[in-house]
Amino acid sequence: MEGILILGLILMLLLFWLTPMVMIIMGAVQMKKNPPKAKKMIIIAGIWLLIGAGSCGLLMLG
Repeated sequence: MEGILILGLILMLLLFWLTPMVMIIMGAVQMKKNPPKAKKMIIIAGIWLLIGAGSCGLLMLG
């Protein structure tokens, strides 16, 4: 039972980090097509990564 919980936690953390990375890549690709939308995506992804680094850091320390 503990193994399933640990696997679930690892999966959630991977998804939490993977989503903003994909957003950054999509924003960089769309930079020429739609600059305002791309800029917003990159800013949101950067904020998400900053918050993620803080929450994951707290999980690792706790």
